[in-house]
Formats: sequence, structure tokens, C-alpha cells
Amino acid sequence: MSEVTTRPLKRLRDAQPIEDDDDDDDALMIMDFEDYEHYVLDDTINDEGSSERDQDKNYTVLTESDIRARQTHDIDTLSAVLSLSPAASAALLLHHNWCITNACESWYADEPAACARAGLSSSFESPPPSLCRICLESHARLDMSAAACGHLFCDPCWTEYIGASARDGPGCLSLRCPDPSCGAAVGLDMVGRLASAGDKELYHHYFMRSYVENNRRVKWCPAPGCRYAVEFVPAGDGLFDVRCACSHRFCWNCGEEAHRPVDCETVVEWVKKRKHMDESQSLNWIVFNSKPCPKCRRPIEKNDGCMHMTCRPPCAHEFCWVCLGTWSEHKTCAGLAAAAAPKRRKVGSLVPEWYAHYIGRSVANEASMMKAASDLRWLETEGLARLGEKQNVFDCLFVLDAWALIIECRRVLKWSYAYLYYLPREVGEGRKAFLEFLQGEAETGLEKFHKTAEEGLHAFLDAEGWREGFFDFRVKLLHLTWVTRKYYENLFKELENGNCD
Repeated sequence: MSEVTTRPLKRLRDAQPIEDDDDDDDALMIMDFEDYEHYVLDDTINDEGSSERDQDKNYTVLTESDIRARQTHDIDTLSAVLSLSPAASAALLLHHNWCITNACESWYADEPAACARAGLSSSFESPPPSLCRICLESHARLDMSAAACGHLFCDPCWTEYIGASARDGPGCLSLRCPDPSCGAAVGLDMVGRLASAGDKELYHHYFMRSYVENNRRVKWCPAPGCRYAVEFVPAGDGLFDVRCACSHRFCWNCGEEAHRPVDCETVVEWVKKRKHMDESQSLNWIVFNSKPCPKCRRPIEKNDGCMHMTCRPPCAHEFCWVCLGTWSEHKTCAGLAAAAAPKRRKVGSLVPEWYAHYIGRSVANEASMMKAASDLRWLETEGLARLGEKQNVFDCLFVLDAWALIIECRRVLKWSYAYLYYLPREVGEGRKAFLEFLQGEAETGLEKFHKTAEEGLHAFLDAEGWREGFFDFRVKLLHLTWVTRKYYENLFKELENGNCD
């Protein structure tokens, strides 16, 4: 399914689940690991099991070079259609937010008015050809320049005028003739000829960014430090999830992280409510990041990915981070009934318990998701190389797939609590209880999957040299990857149909 996506594992979709983790090799899911020679980290798996690369996507990730190439193409296209210079076409496209259709319609509807609005024409009384009206000094005609209006100013004044505007910000893209009564645009050709190298680079940077920031079809990826943009063409199916080349998944419609099956309006309300509660009800860092051990009451900070916690010796009590239940007796803690258990930590008298239940579990899964994302980045940059020193590196790539799936499943769980929080009453208590049951089973399975991945990986990373049992670990994790993916596909379908009988 396209909503819970991971890096590709060939033939895994057609494999059969293992009934017993301790079965011999003949019960294994068979994978041809020679297929890893074609392993591509940026591919994802969709409902039919094929790579997104093989499918028609309704979005395109753009680099800065791609953006500049598209700008050049659009300028050349408009120049050919309207018989304009590239500088005039660029000014017209800037005015119409890089929409060729609107630029052409405006031009054909009223050419003089279109020119005037874009700064391509102006009327004036010609000044003395040798006098610069900025510095009021006489210059040779060859040392003076003018925009389309014909107002002459000396080249040094033009250089300073353009430079000051470029250093002032993106407003330089709408720069006009220095004459107070003139609205003629200062085009790309003049900037290229008269601006200093630094000011020219700055101007072209703003010019490139205008293609994204003034274009309804293109947005910057919201991930911190990312320089990619995404062009999106709505397909009419209401799906807005995109995956940037930096691996950040977000909703193109609202800019938040990918949040299906929750709609954008619900996300806005949820984020607003979280912010309000954090400010007005003092849901501070301590409430959601430290809890007392249920046995010795020593405060514990969660610093790993799964919910299985172990207190420091001599206590060594094992418990669930979410519900504080004893781990050996733990099954699931997703339902609201579990939140009312006597051992549950109270958040505060001013915070409604039913809200604390949903927000607490959402925050817990968000923290685990961020930790898993950090682990995945480390695996891709360093961890895989360390494993490759002890094992065949191609036999270790399944670990990346497992961690990518953990991240996406944590994301689904995080937003599933917002989904159930805003679930309409008309759905009925029975249906809601069923969805909470599925949610709880999914969370329990994910905990097992996440814990197995973390413990197994650390065991082999910390081992000296080759360690036996790696093949068994690989098979077990592949099995859990398959089972977890299938379960979350079903959970996703049920949540999307949550309002249906």
C-alpha cells in the first residue's frame, strides 16, 4: 500500500508468513538476495507490490537545477508564442506567477494593458542624452543604459541601484526604472549586464525561488535544510501525500507531515489543540518525557525507540512506557479503558483524562518515530558499513527496510489517535471499540517488531567479528516486516472506512 511504505524487498510481498519463528530453513520465506544488486533506497512499495518508480506519480521532486531549466523552458516558450525577447517574457511570467496560460490570455485580451502591467512600456519626455538624472553628471552615450522606457542613466548608477534592490530582498524582481514617474521593468538582460557578480548571483537566487513561491503548483519541501521543491498535479482522488528526495514525507495540501488517514482540517485542529493545551494546561516536557518507575518510583526518561522499559538495577523492573503495566503481563494499552487503569500516571487535574489518553499516546509514538528516523539515518551513513565489516553487506540491507517500515507505522499510529479523538459520535461505540482494538493489536505487533529489530541489531553491532545467528535474525525480522506491513495495510483500510458500517 502506498500509505505505509518501505524500501523494496524483492518478492517479499508474495512470500508466505512463518507460522513458527523456530522452524528450520525449509519453512523460511525465500528471497533471492542477488536481487539486492538492484536495491534502490528511494523506491517505495505500493498496493500492487511494484516500485513507485514504475508508477505514474502526480508529483515531481525538483532540484534547483530542475527549477532553472523549467524557467528557461517557460521563458523560451512564451518568447516563441508572443515574439518577445527573453527579458520581456520573464517580466510577463513574473507578473502572472509563472503561468504561461494566464500570460497569453492577458496579452491577447489587451496587449497594451498587459505590457503596462508587466512594466514593458512607458511614455516619457526624452532627457538630454548625456545627463544622468541620478548623479547629475554628463557621460558618454556608450556609458549610459536604459530600460524599455528609454530613460538614460549612467552605468555606475544602474549598478548601485540594482545592487541595493537585490540586497534588500525578493522585491528586486519587481524593480522598475529609477524615474519616479516611470513603471518600466528592469529586466534580466540589464541585471546580467550591469549588476556586480555578487548582486547578480543574489538576484538570480530570488528569481529561481520565485518559480516556487509564486507558483500554485510548486512548493518547497518543509523539512529543515531541504533545498528540494515538489511540483504537484492533483489527480482528483484527494491524495496529497508526497515523498521528497530528502526522504521527508509530507502533505502537499497543508504542509504538515504525511497524516493519512486523517484529513487536513482535522490535523489543523489537532495541532492547534496540542499547542493550546501545552500552553494553558502545562503539558510540559516532564509529563511526556519522564515517568516514575511503577515499582520504585524513580523518574525515568525514555531514550530508546520501543515502549518496553527497564528500570536501572537494583530495581530492574520491566514495564510498558505507555500504560506503566508490567511487561510480562502486557498485551495492549491502546483502548481508552486501559488509560483508566489504577497504575496509569495522572497528567493533571486541569487536563481531561480522555484527551490526555489520546495526546499521550500520539506523542509517545511521535517520539518513537523520530528516534527510529534518527536510527535509520545512522544506519544509512555508518551502521550499514559497520555491519558490512562482519557480514555480507547485501545480506544486511533488510535492516534498512525494517526501520523504514517502523517509521511509517509509527506515523500511522501517531495520527490514528487524532483520528479516533475526532471520530463522530454517529459512528457508534461498537465501531469505535473495534477500531481501537485494531489499533491496539497493531501497536502491540509494532512493539514486538521494533524491539526485535533494536535488540538484534545492537547484538550484532556490539559483537567482535563474525557472530552466528545472523541468518536466523534476518529471517525473523523479514517475517515480522511482512506481517507488520500486512497488518498496517488492513488497519489503514479500516481507519479510512471508519465512518462506514
